Amino acid sequence: MKQIMKNLMQWVLAATLICGTSVFTSCSSDNDDNPVPEPGANSIWTTTH
Repeated sequence: MKQIMKNLMQWVLAATLICGTSVFTSCSSDNDDNPVPEPGANSIWTTTH
């Protein structure tokens, strides 16, 4: 029984570390107060006529 609890605690620790690192690395820097997109930069309707 003691071996099962030790093994379970190791799995819990591993899962916590994996989930914890994904939380901290999921977002890039978010320092922009009010970003303004460039006009026509991402438009699929832009024509070259």
